[in-house]
Parts: sequence; C-alpha cells; structure tokens
Amino acid sequence: MAMLSINTWQDRLPEGTPNHFIINIQASDLERFETHTSTLSNQFYPMAVGRFIAINNEPVLAENYTNNRAKRFIERTFNLSSASTLPAGNRIIAGSFQHETAQQAFSVEQGFAETMGIKLGDTLQFRIADQTISGQVTSLRAVQWDRFEVNFFILASPDVIAALPKTYVTSFYLPDNRLALIPALIHDFPSITVINVESLLKQVRDLMTRATNAVQYVFLFTLLAGLMVLYAAIAASHEERLYEGAILRTLGATRRQVLLSLGAEFITLGILAGILATLTASGIAYVLAESIFELPYQFNIWIGVIGVIGGGIGIGLAGILGTYSILQQPPSAILQKGGS
Repeated sequence: MAMLSINTWQDRLPEGTPNHFIINIQASDLERFETHTSTLSNQFYPMAVGRFIAINNEPVLAENYTNNRAKRFIERTFNLSSASTLPAGNRIIAGSFQHETAQQAFSVEQGFAETMGIKLGDTLQFRIADQTISGQVTSLRAVQWDRFEVNFFILASPDVIAALPKTYVTSFYLPDNRLALIPALIHDFPSITVINVESLLKQVRDLMTRATNAVQYVFLFTLLAGLMVLYAAIAASHEERLYEGAILRTLGATRRQVLLSLGAEFITLGILAGILATLTASGIAYVLAESIFELPYQFNIWIGVIGVIGGGIGIGLAGILGTYSILQQPPSAILQKGGS
C-alpha cells in the first residue's frame, strides 16, 4: 500500500521535476559551474551552515521543548539561505516577502514556525562560524516540498548572509541521455556532492514496503490469533455445546435455528477480532508514520473493511465448522450420555 501511494505520487509529478541535487558548490567555482550547466533549468542558492541559537534573545534549548522534532532541529546544524524573490512552490501566508529591499529580514516556513513557536515579528539569532547574525521574521511561507525544488526552512534577505562563509546548492532535471554530465561535473568540481533523487526514492520505497509488510503481518497475526483462541474455546466447551444444542432441539428448536445461533455467536467474535486486528495494525502504522518517517498519517478505511468482513466470515465459518458435529448427533443420545 505504501509503495503504491509513492508510485502514484511520483507519477503525478510534472514533467521536468528535478531529479538531481548538487551541494557544496564553492563560491569561487560558482561562475564556472553555471557555465557548465547553462543548458539546464536550474537556480543557485547560497547556503551557510551554523546553529539556531535564540528567539527574541531567549536561548533555544532542547530541554525547553517536548516535541522531538523541535529537539532535533536544535541539536543539529542548521542550513540558512537567502533569496531576493519568492521561490517557486512557496506561498506567503502571513506578512510580506520584500527581501529585494528589506534589511535583516527572515521568512520562515509555517511548519517549522509552528514546531519552534516562532511568530511574525520575532527576532531570530544564528551562529555561523564565528559570527552571530540576527533578523526579524517578516513573513511565514507555505512550501510545496514535493516539488523537489531547493527549499529552506528559513530564507534571509540577501544582506544577512552576504559576508558569511557559504557554499551553493542547486537542483535540476537531467534526462537519461544526459547522465554522462554528472561524472564530468564531479571530475571538474571535486568538492561537489551529487544526490540522485531517483536512487533515494528507490531506497525509501524499499524501506516503506518493508514497514508496510510488517504492519500487514501484524494484521494477519492478530486474525490468526483470533482463530487459535476460537479453536481453543471450541475445544474447551465442546461437551457443553453438545448438551446445550441437544436441549434446544428437544425444546423444539430446528437444526437451522441452532446453526443460526452458533453462526451469530462466531461471526460476532470474528468481527471483534477484525476490529482488534485493524486497531493494532493502524496503531503501529500511526507510530511508524508519525514518529519514524515523520509523515502525516492517513487511516486506510479498507483495512477496517477487510478486517471486519474477513474476521466475521473467516472466524464465523471456522466456528460453525468446528461445532457442526453438534447437529449430527441425536439429542436423546447426548442427553442420556450427559445424564449418566
């Protein structure tokens, strides 16, 4: 299911979506690199690496956050970039993006702002190498991350990182018949790092397929456990069910009525087992999505439908077959045996 959704999402990407990223382009090599890639539709962004240290002069400390994602942002290095115009795939949702004329301005991605508790008008501070820089949040942005364009959580006005040590990053679409350009670029620019998005997607696809299979195995295991418990219950109560069935038939119940009562009992047990299997599998899927893959979780209604219907039919049939012998013996023989 996970692999199917990834494939469907990938098939919907527009033609020419970037499939390669290149980072660590040195500032001294930028002009020559642009010449080498002039036939590609790409844009270069500066990237300064440092630490996010304060909001409104209050130190940003991991112990002040309960959100694990926020703690990871604080504990790792932070990539800061700048742009004079709003990049494609970005939309302003609060404030205004005036980086072409603004000074000491920051534009923050809305998800990052919510995670870190950043609001419009806040002052942010970063430590880049031996320099401390600061600026005011003048806008919040919604970013289409699935466009595979170069994007950053925070974009500064160009003056903020003009004098900072930095490298450049770019992304572009490279058709299969031009893949020979990559080895040539690596040869001419040894410092660069090339990231092949298609190779990464294959790894993600494989990983998520394994995770999906694990969840499905848990789902099936729970249903099988329900069958085993049912079998044990039937075996333990076989004599009692024989006696109850004989009494019901002696009192006038037909075979069909006894069979329907047994079916209703076991189908109900099967439905409960299906609900349990669905909740267990969905709970594990939620933990995997939210805590490990950091993806929004979406409940698959078909898991519930298959669990309830499959459990009801499967366990219902198994229960009826396991107790069918009740209807094959004469009530008088069973009652005489029970009485003796």
